[in-house]
Amino acid sequence: IIEDRRWEFAFEWKRWYDIVRRDLGSEVFTGANSLEPQVNFNKGRDYLFPIPGSELDRYPNLLPQNPGY
Repeated sequence: IIEDRRWEFAFEWKRWYDIVRRDLGSEVFTGANSLEPQVNFNKGRDYLFPIPGSELDRYPNLLPQNPGY
């Protein structure tokens, strides 16, 4: 099923959620046998999106910003 989802959702931005949910980033993006090579993939940074500035202004308890942003 995972392999089918890989092919079906590759260009629909749904594959990313499978990668994050199953913690597959290192396997998929780095290494000699990586499926979708990205030399600058960083697990600590790339699994998170930035918190929008308007949300940080409205809710200061959300600080600090996610790492890398």
